[in-house]
Amino acid sequence: MESHLVFPTHVYSTRIADWEWAPALIQDIADWRRAATDSIGRSTSGETGWHSPIDACRRPAFAPLLRAVIDATTAVFRAERYLDNSRVRVEAMWANVLGPGAYNVVHSHVPALWAGVYHLVVPAGSPGIVFLDPRGAVPKGRFAPGAEREDRTTFEAVPGQVLIFPGWLQHYIEPHRGDGERISIGFNVRQIIKPRID
Repeated sequence: MESHLVFPTHVYSTRIADWEWAPALIQDIADWRRAATDSIGRSTSGETGWHSPIDACRRPAFAPLLRAVIDATTAVFRAERYLDNSRVRVEAMWANVLGPGAYNVVHSHVPALWAGVYHLVVPAGSPGIVFLDPRGAVPKGRFAPGAEREDRTTFEAVPGQVLIFPGWLQHYIEPHRGDGERISIGFNVRQIIKPRID
């Protein structure tokens, strides 16, 4: 009997090892939040949650992270065997702050080709990101004890970690049960095809 893995869903992860710019980014997000107190909503819910406008790419403090995201997503494009004249364009980037009790509802990033999250500040007790099985209603069979199939997978939030996943993959973040604020940066990516010059 042969087993074939059909239609796998890839979630890529990497760590940004050199992030001396993180304190300046944390301060910039705090300043931005004071200046733009209203959360734009989107997926962030709860009284202590804040979702910035999606134009973080224009803020100088985000420039080192933007470069790191482009490098990481370029590696994803290579792994996915995209055309060699493809390049990454970050279409949107934003800060997502979850205070105690705040969370992110189930959502996707359609029409983005790829989406991602960078974990900047992760206090003890911070929730991870939960991805839902994209196959929808999969019939549940009878399995041996301890082998019950799950319809979701959780990735622990780790400071300095970048996760990159298909824009259509639904996900959410459970309520933040720790102290302090959990700060992450979300982003959406598209593929740009550069003309070939022969």
